[in-house]
Amino acid sequence: MRLLLVCPIPLEYTTCRTALSLRDAQNVLGCRVARGSVGNVDIMAVETGPAKARAAAATVAAIGHFQPDLVADTGTCGALDGDLIVNTIVLGMSCLEYDISGYGLPHRIIPEMKLPSIFELLPRKEGQKLVRAFTELGKDSGVH
Repeated sequence: MRLLLVCPIPLEYTTCRTALSLRDAQNVLGCRVARGSVGNVDIMAVETGPAKARAAAATVAAIGHFQPDLVADTGTCGALDGDLIVNTIVLGMSCLEYDISGYGLPHRIIPEMKLPSIFELLPRKEGQKLVRAFTELGKDSGVH
């Protein structure tokens, strides 16, 4: 399986690179790229930069370069919870596409907005390895 991690900001990219022991690879569309493997999953992380249009262009270029089976966004440029502190790693066990309309947070949630987490889409054993890698990173480096 080939997994593309779309990392909007340097902190997200660096965290993925460190936690998953990814190595520097050839830039894509001027964006930093790192590659490696966790179990049977070949992983490429790309630092897209913030903003939807920029992230979309970098993601399309990375898809063309890497041909992934699955694409996952690693963050929301700082998360949605104001109570989180810097250096917090959040592993989403469920996802919500809240910006379908382009008008921000919705007043109600419709079924089309609910998406599976990356961990539901990977083989169970591989998903557990990723969770373990991020948990160990936090424990060993003082990240929350």
